[in-house]
Order: sequence, then C-alpha cells, then structure tokens
Amino acid sequence: MKINNIEISLDEDITIIEMLTYISEDKRFSQLSKFNKLIFLNDKIVEEVNYNSIKLSKEDNIKIVPLLAGG
Repeated sequence: MKINNIEISLDEDITIIEMLTYISEDKRFSQLSKFNKLIFLNDKIVEEVNYNSIKLSKEDNIKIVPLLAGG
C-alpha cells in the first residue's frame, strides 16, 4: 500500500486505526501523529467513526493530511 506516496508493507486486512498506530512509530510519518488529520482512502474521505471498521489492502492508496489552524 502507499501512504502519502510512500510504498509501505503492512499486513493485509489491518484497520486504519492499526495502520495509524504502526506509522506513529515510523520516522517517515511520526510528524503526522502530532496533529488532527484527515484520511483519504483511494481518493475518498474516511470518517473517523469508520477508522476501526475499514480494512486496508495492499492495493490501497492512503493520503494523510494534517489539519492545522491558522490565521
């Protein structure tokens, strides 16, 4: 699967919550764990209530966008 255009090898059928836990320990993605985020799965927004029920596959393309406040 790809996360923010980086190819990564994870177990098949993990949930988004499990993926987020894994990448929080990966230096390439650790900065993303500090912010609220919006997750796109194959170009569709995933609602946070579904993070624990959606299973990911190796063909998935995931984009994690940190949400920042500013003015």
